[in-house]
Amino acid sequence: MICKKCNWEYPDEEYCANPKCLLYTIKKIEYPSTGGTKTYLIGMKYPFNGYSDYIVLGQNATVKRAVISTIKLAFNIFKHPIQGSINWLAEVYEAEYEKYQIEERKLSRSSREILRVGRILAKTERQLKAVWCIVMFWELDFAYRYRGQDIFSLLNKDNLINVRKEVERLFEIGMSRETKGLESKWKVFKWALRIVLLVPSVKRTIKQFLSELNLEEIKPDINDLYYMSRYFDYNFCGLPYLVRKEWKKQEDETYIVPTIKPTEYCNVQVLPNKFFFELNEEEMEQMLEKVKGRLREEYKEKKVYATT
Repeated sequence: MICKKCNWEYPDEEYCANPKCLLYTIKKIEYPSTGGTKTYLIGMKYPFNGYSDYIVLGQNATVKRAVISTIKLAFNIFKHPIQGSINWLAEVYEAEYEKYQIEERKLSRSSREILRVGRILAKTERQLKAVWCIVMFWELDFAYRYRGQDIFSLLNKDNLINVRKEVERLFEIGMSRETKGLESKWKVFKWALRIVLLVPSVKRTIKQFLSELNLEEIKPDINDLYYMSRYFDYNFCGLPYLVRKEWKKQEDETYIVPTIKPTEYCNVQVLPNKFFFELNEEEMEQMLEKVKGRLREEYKEKKVYATT
């Protein structure tokens, strides 16, 4: 069957499952004195019990996938530690990261190095997806990336003859540099590594990874150090926050902020929030007219400028 609304082909004779056809416009939202939420949708006879915030829905979908993947991991990790972990990371990548994958050339220097080594060790497409999952997490979570750069730069490859001992040494350093009570996370990771390092294949893989890693590509450069100086919850490079703050202050004193000449036009992007979607169509149109009118006035007076 072909949906007359969206021209999408679907097998069922009655309902179209295209997500576009499952979206409805909210007319109004009521909060009855008896409790609950009633969301009235245009074209629907009865109100929907509950209000589904699209942002919260997205977060809930992420949590749901994470929980399901974690349950699968718990069942498989002890029976097949390597393959179970790879499948778990690959599923997370497919669910969350694949659609947002950053071009390799746009990755930071340390992320590209991890990807390079990961490609050497990956033998299958599934393993490569697991590598990409780690790379994307490393790239996008600055707090963990900076901590990782700080610790990996202290790696002594001569000590890899005893991988477990060297990894534990690095974790001890990391824990000692935390200043806001996050040592517990390091302890959890350390405990997990102690367990998995009992598996010969895992131990061998970690040793290969650390041996191949080019530490010069991992070490923080001046750009990384500059932004690391803004973190007060971890003593990067073993230096307390006040010392790094003073260093940043001295760097800023030699920086001349460039003057950006405004253009003769205004480039505006309006990002609607959840309150916008709570408006009915009439209220929405009124708001749009107000916004257009205000922008038109500002433009004529040449008071609004934006650079591209």
